[in-house]
Amino acid sequence: MSKFGESLIDYLDLYKLTMLQWIWRRYRNVNVRFALSNRTKSVRLAEVVPEAHLREKLEWARSLCITVHQLDWLRSLRAEGRRPLFDERFLLFLSHYRLPEFELAVRDGQFDLGFAGDWVNVSLWETVALSQTVECYTCAMTQGNPASLFTEGKTRFLEKAKRLEKFPGMRIIEFGTRRRYSAQWHEQLFSMAHVLLGEQLVGTSNLGLACRFSVVPKGTMAHELYMVRAAMAESDDQLRHSQAEVHREWWDEYGRELSIALPDTFGSRFSFGDMSAEMALLWRGTRQDSGPPHDYSEAARAWYRRHRVDHREKDLVYSDGLTVDTMTDLYTTWSPHFKVGFGWGTNATNDLGLAPLSLVVKVVSANGRPTVKLSDNLAKATGPAEEVARYKRVFGYTGTLDQMCTY
Repeated sequence: MSKFGESLIDYLDLYKLTMLQWIWRRYRNVNVRFALSNRTKSVRLAEVVPEAHLREKLEWARSLCITVHQLDWLRSLRAEGRRPLFDERFLLFLSHYRLPEFELAVRDGQFDLGFAGDWVNVSLWETVALSQTVECYTCAMTQGNPASLFTEGKTRFLEKAKRLEKFPGMRIIEFGTRRRYSAQWHEQLFSMAHVLLGEQLVGTSNLGLACRFSVVPKGTMAHELYMVRAAMAESDDQLRHSQAEVHREWWDEYGRELSIALPDTFGSRFSFGDMSAEMALLWRGTRQDSGPPHDYSEAARAWYRRHRVDHREKDLVYSDGLTVDTMTDLYTTWSPHFKVGFGWGTNATNDLGLAPLSLVVKVVSANGRPTVKLSDNLAKATGPAEEVARYKRVFGYTGTLDQMCTY
């Protein structure tokens, strides 16, 4: 078996492949562009990381593939516990897949990093580019010796695990691929978590780790699907109904197994008014990824009650910049009302004493049209101002929260 970090799936979360199969089946020829954004404006990233180093790492990533052994493992994954999760023809596509070319320049102290082409070819760059960029940053900040902080990282994680022991019913999914400190640290961290958290750790989003540790990979979808599908709309009416179309097509693709909706793309207020009674009844639950989590939980509970659905049987997955404090608070408050789970990301995989960056790679256009994300926190909003204003009008968005992103 190769060293962790030497295969493409070591840089991929499950949601990238579940989304990619949906794209491959329906929208493979949609032309898109993704771009890196550094939300930590105080750090002029291109003045810390040499451009040549990042370029070298990204070019190296283009040589990565998914091995025959890993394809066999992906083939073994099941949806609904019965049928294969991935289509055999899609696995054939993956067997030949390599990351396409990228665009890299420096502007005003930041990297202008982009990926353009057919959606089915470009989408996987997201987690790969983020992981590589963060690892270049940690290497630069530790003068080429990122392992120098591993002892501090272990100490911090041991303390967190001790605090979490008080909540044995808590369900935690390791969600930290995109902004992890490094691939080497990610593997060590997960190995510790696998032992220290025991049954509290119900899986990981990272496909490479799931394969190595024989655990269940977890994940469903991200904002990307909603954003591209919305940009393809020909009218305001089609735009307003684009989210419902994503939900319909996702259900057709995966059924109940992966039916965790992501309501905040165009504002959770709109989504809880738009999602149907049938969806409340049939879908497993929702994921909270921005804004005040308690407000979101109240809105989710009200949605289920309005449709006379028992919310205690529904999943509510929190995944927005989680720390031990926020997880224990949310678990104590909401576990009597939902099947609560936590997608624990950057605070788990990049807390070693070096302040992490809030980096994202988002889709910025589809078929030549700009994409938009509103979010429940306007600090996470993306898109040109005029399009953001249009989306706010179409979706009845009235949110005003603009809270700095820690991760």
